[in-house]
Formats: sequence, C-alpha cells, structure tokens
Amino acid sequence: MEEKVSLYFCDNGSSNKEYHAQLISEEGGFKVNFQYGRRGGPLQSGTKTASPLPYDKAKKVYDKLVAEKTGKGYTPGESGAAYQGTTKEASYTGVLPQLLNSIDEADVERLINDPAYGMQEKSDGERVLFRRTGLAVTGINKKGMERPLPELLVADAAKIEGDCIIDGELLGAAYIAFDILEHGGEDLRCRPYQYRLAILRSVIAKESAFIRVCETYFTAEEKRKAFAALRAAKREGVVFKWLNAPYEAGRPNSGGPQLKFKFYETATVQVVGANGGKRSVRFQGFDDRGRPVEIGSVTIPPNSEIPQSGDFIEVRYLYAYRGGSLYQPTYLGRRDDQNESDCLISKLKYKSGELAAA
Repeated sequence: MEEKVSLYFCDNGSSNKEYHAQLISEEGGFKVNFQYGRRGGPLQSGTKTASPLPYDKAKKVYDKLVAEKTGKGYTPGESGAAYQGTTKEASYTGVLPQLLNSIDEADVERLINDPAYGMQEKSDGERVLFRRTGLAVTGINKKGMERPLPELLVADAAKIEGDCIIDGELLGAAYIAFDILEHGGEDLRCRPYQYRLAILRSVIAKESAFIRVCETYFTAEEKRKAFAALRAAKREGVVFKWLNAPYEAGRPNSGGPQLKFKFYETATVQVVGANGGKRSVRFQGFDDRGRPVEIGSVTIPPNSEIPQSGDFIEVRYLYAYRGGSLYQPTYLGRRDDQNESDCLISKLKYKSGELAAA
C-alpha cells in the first residue's frame, strides 16, 4: 500500500524543478513525506503528517498533494513539460504571462520622474491572454490553460488582421489590451516594450467594440496627473513598465521591468464554507508550510452567485492583522486560475507593527 511519485516542472527555461512524495508505513500507521528543489541541486524535505495516520486518511493527504502539484503543471515525465501525461495536457497552451512584483509608495515618485518607464492603469479585472489563429480565438489564463471568452469578445478578436497573441485584462465582456507577444508569424517577445506597444496599437482597430488598448503615460507630467486622478477615483492602481524591456514569462524573484503599485490591497483566498443562512462565506489562507489558516468572512453581493467550499475567490481589504485576519474584506469575484500557493498569508499587507504568523 506504500506509494511514491517523482514529478518535474520546466517552464520556458526559467524554472527547472523536481518534487518527490512518498506514502510510507511507519509505527503502525502511514506518513506522507516530500522533497523538492531545483533539478540536480540539494532538496528540501518535509512531511504532511506530523504523526502516523490510518491508511485511508494518509492516502487522502497523499492524493491531495499529488493532485495539487500536477494541477500546477508538474508532470511524471522527466522532460518537465507542463501537464504532460495529466488530464490537463490537452488544455495547456504553453503560453504564460509576464508577472509583476509590487513596489512601495516610496518608489512611485522615482518611476514617475524616470523617462525610461511608462505608466498604465492597473484595471480591476482578470488577467487573460488570447490567441487568434485563423478565425479561431482561444482564451488563456495566467496558468497557461485554455479558458472560455465572452462571445462578443471572440467576434471582435476574430476581426484582427493576422494571427496574434495578445495580453491584457478582462472586465466583463470588455478587454483592456496592454501587450502583444506574437503577430503575423513574428515572435515579438524579444522586442522592446515600446515597440510592442506600437504594434499593438496598429493591430487593434479604433472601431473595436470590446477591445481597447490601455492608455499609456510617458512624461513625468502625464504620469503624475494620471496617478493623482486614478487614486482620487479609487481605482485599483498603476503599473510602471520599462519601455526598453523584452517580454519574459514568469515573475522575477525581485524587482523586474514591470512593477505594480496598488491603491488598495487584494488577496486570493479559499472558501471554507457558508455562514449559516447569510449571504457570506468564511475563507482561509495558507502558511508557508501549507497549513490552512482561517482569516475572515466576506459578504457576497446579491447579484453574485455564492461561491462553494473549496472555491478560490478574490477579496479587497485594508490590511491584515497578525495571523492573517483581514480587515474590511470586500468580495471581488471567483478565481479559476489560482490555487493554494496563491493564498499564502505571508503575502498579505499587515497593519503597521504586525507580522505574519510563523
């Protein structure tokens, strides 16, 4: 009844990782152990079971762990090609977005004054890319998986001249485009952002009903004025983009050519369950060891379907208290492109003087 698995993940050359898990008998019960790290390097190890469990309980822990890793793109094949050999293989596109790191307000003035950086609004939407091949238009989420698009957006995207891959944010049926990765058979990722932006503007027709190119501010005066107006309007935030940077999938360990500053905080959390007969749900995050930590409740607006236990949702909040409890959370919507690793309480913004629980 013992089991073991070795999983691998290789992502466009930027990540090359391995993960090993074992379900082993010990002291009259079963434990679930794991090891992980960069391929060929020293591995960190741990256990999901502090003490031996009955087989059926340990098996559930083991199966959940393996499902979680394969859901993130780890595969049994040593090539590490994402989702290879899993049920998600057919839906994986291999197209991954460039992700942003956050900055503090102390960095904002420097970037406003730096002519090497443009500034755009960070819209309160869902990060979605789409690929047009012939008349077929495919939506892609931030994990590289196919996802459905609104029919009106698909019809609009089909009018674009030439095959392309476009990056942007989806707000209902509207789409805010801010980058283009490929067009007419040319891979544009190595080109400077300012060049890609010019191509994007030429590709998206002004008469497009559901797709528009994100407004970009270049001079210090333009950036400062737009920043003040967006903050006063209580919009989500801004993104500063290095105009000479190529497009590189994934998130840098720190810094990077695209940096976001949010006027308020948001977090992805997992629903634990409903609060009785009320239109509210309890939610949890996870500590750095993967242990769940319940961190609050949020009211679901009347025009939104109540999410179910296990769903991932996005909430807005002012700050977090020690242990992760969120102050004044507001429901923003479901997230189908997130998982437990996106719900770490260590990523929360804590009230001055507060720290994440160890």
